[in-house]
Amino acid sequence: MPKKAVAKSQNAASTAGPTVKEMTLDFDGLMSILANSLYSEKKVFIRELVQNGHDSIRRREKREPDLRGRIDIETRPEEGWISFADNGIGMNAEDLHSYLSRIGASGTKALGRGKEGVSGLVGQFGIGFLSGFIVAERVEVRTRKLGEAKGWLWRNDGGKQYTVAPCPLKAAGTTVKVFVKDPADRVLLEPESVTGVLRDYCDMLRVPIHVNSGTAPVNTQVMPWENDSTSAYGVRVPRHVRIYQDRMFVANDADLLPSWAEFVSGIIETSGLTPNAARDGFIRNKAWSDLREALGDLIVASLEKLSRTNRKQLSYILKFHERGIKAACYHHDPFFRKFAHLLEWRVNHLPGADTEADEEDALDADLRSPGIAFHWRTLPEVLAAAKAEPKRPKRLLAFTTYNAANQYFEMANAEGVQVVDASDLLEDRLIAAYAKLPDVPAIDLVYVDRPGGGLFKELSAGDEAVRRLAEHMSQVIIPSGGGRLKVEASRFEPSTLPAVLLNAERGKAERHARDVLSDPSQPSSMREMAEELLRNSRAANAMRMTSNAACPFVQQLAQQDPRDKDVRHLMLGVYNGAILYNAEMLTPRTAKIFHDQFGEFMESALRNISAAGQLQRERDAIDRDRRALAVAQGDDAPDAHHRIIFLMTPFRKEYAPLEEALRQVVEEQWGCQLFLARDHHYAPALRENVERHMKTGPRLPGRGQSGQPERDVRTGPGTRPVPPPSRHPAQPPPPGRRRQGREGRITGRLGRPAAVGLQAGSRGCRTDRALEQGASQV
Repeated sequence: MPKKAVAKSQNAASTAGPTVKEMTLDFDGLMSILANSLYSEKKVFIRELVQNGHDSIRRREKREPDLRGRIDIETRPEEGWISFADNGIGMNAEDLHSYLSRIGASGTKALGRGKEGVSGLVGQFGIGFLSGFIVAERVEVRTRKLGEAKGWLWRNDGGKQYTVAPCPLKAAGTTVKVFVKDPADRVLLEPESVTGVLRDYCDMLRVPIHVNSGTAPVNTQVMPWENDSTSAYGVRVPRHVRIYQDRMFVANDADLLPSWAEFVSGIIETSGLTPNAARDGFIRNKAWSDLREALGDLIVASLEKLSRTNRKQLSYILKFHERGIKAACYHHDPFFRKFAHLLEWRVNHLPGADTEADEEDALDADLRSPGIAFHWRTLPEVLAAAKAEPKRPKRLLAFTTYNAANQYFEMANAEGVQVVDASDLLEDRLIAAYAKLPDVPAIDLVYVDRPGGGLFKELSAGDEAVRRLAEHMSQVIIPSGGGRLKVEASRFEPSTLPAVLLNAERGKAERHARDVLSDPSQPSSMREMAEELLRNSRAANAMRMTSNAACPFVQQLAQQDPRDKDVRHLMLGVYNGAILYNAEMLTPRTAKIFHDQFGEFMESALRNISAAGQLQRERDAIDRDRRALAVAQGDDAPDAHHRIIFLMTPFRKEYAPLEEALRQVVEEQWGCQLFLARDHHYAPALRENVERHMKTGPRLPGRGQSGQPERDVRTGPGTRPVPPPSRHPAQPPPPGRRRQGREGRITGRLGRPAAVGLQAGSRGCRTDRALEQGASQV
């Protein structure tokens, strides 16, 4: 071609303008995006296909208000398919080409919301149907549009090509059948799995959903506030807010509530928010922000109304969500100004200060550590009960030491005043802010856990020894984890409390640092900062303890030598006791120190018990030696508390009446114990038995009564007289004696029976002839 012709052709092409072409669609690539980026889980295809059936039914209800819509799901995991059938408005061939086969075209949006003006529709973007291809190798749609006689079969084998052909259908509606490609995905088709998805996402839809021809729908079809019998039960769980749009669950979004409303959980149904394409969240536009602010105002207004109409229920809510509501007051000034006087605080349980609400307080679980009984009181109630002093504002006593309620409640009870527990997060700031409110009378806010606290008194003139004890304790006691202990002396009630630990200003910072260290989700940088904070605070600050000069134990301890090892152990015991009462300081390290010292106390107590036992044994031996010496020297022993009379008769039955008669006289009239020789048969011969018995029993001296003759009828060595029988009426044996049968031996406090003589013929002794003969034979 000539050069001029080529140049002319190029100039013509350059002036013809841009070439216009249509973009092509990579269907496989789109499915990959849907599966891996848009939808977080494969099971969402169930939600999307149910949503399409719901919107189809809603559109038909616009034309037929009496329609009883229904969605039926059939699942066959063993065969690898699931179907969704609805009796909605259906589709014709044109709808299949224009909406179902066209990505991004939504019949719900164009027809339902547009031309037909149907409310309550869920679909928006026209891509929900494609979610079926996340798991499907083939999708078949059989549908017939309302008012038309012909049905249609739409089929796609997982690619960009599809087919449409007529098919017979008896009624209007649509059935979508999904054939699963991967056998591993068949678990999604199990009835339990399908039902779980339906209850999570579709539970509130008004259209009943049935699974595998079940007679009852699996969804409830009502929102909680539409059921008159619905009751709300509080559960201590993190905030949980389920958001529905047009009755279809979309997402859990706690951020839709204001940050201060941590105590609120519930369900929100809205149609004004815009969901994202995956329908697992909302676009945070102006409508989202406006709704968030409106919900905050609604919460405040609802609680304010409750304070006027049902104070008891409000009190329960305030106690149940105590920490969340107080946090709301701290972060939301309008909320605090309205509810500062309604906030409830823990105070000590003063005798006679009960109210009707206290019965419920006793049943209400303490959300903090258990301890001394407490009330829930508002700050105005506490101030009303406080003692008024002329020309001075009322004092409001409070403490901010965490887990120290035991010691301060006990001290306040002893003083007859009320003290407020303001130790939880933000409570110290709230109580200080309350004192500055314009409509609150002047208050003298006194923190009892800080220097000069209102429960402590000056030392008396005679407390110098206790002051010196405090100085010694400061030098002797080394707190766990290092640092210093500053011990002071003061007087406070009750006098049974030896010492208390006071709050150090760094206590809350250390507590927050420990919270960070105990949270494994915190980044390493935060944990390192928390460890550094703990090290610095312990080195720079001294713990403070106040010993009680009014305590008798402390007064007695102050009189001891502080150099004594046991005295130093007692000093450490006072410190450990204060730690136990102030649970904030009870760390694993301090618990070990307390355990070790308690072990030493137990060993010391065991040594003292052993030493006392040895001393007692030595004293008993000395007493035995003294008594033996007195007997050897022939001194009369003191009267025995229990006298035993020994009787020996031949071992024959005819002597039984004699023995019984003697028993009645000796035991019932004399009040002594009768010991029969035949109770112990040592030898077959009578004489040998007599000798053995006489050698076995110790000698028991007897005393004669003035003017009464004495006659000893016993033979054997060491014979001594026996006192005559008592003149007093018959009395039962003294306590400690018991009789075991008619001929059984009777035991008393003397371990072995004493061999004594039998005295007869004394005045006051009722004896008969047989008795006298028996005695003479012996």
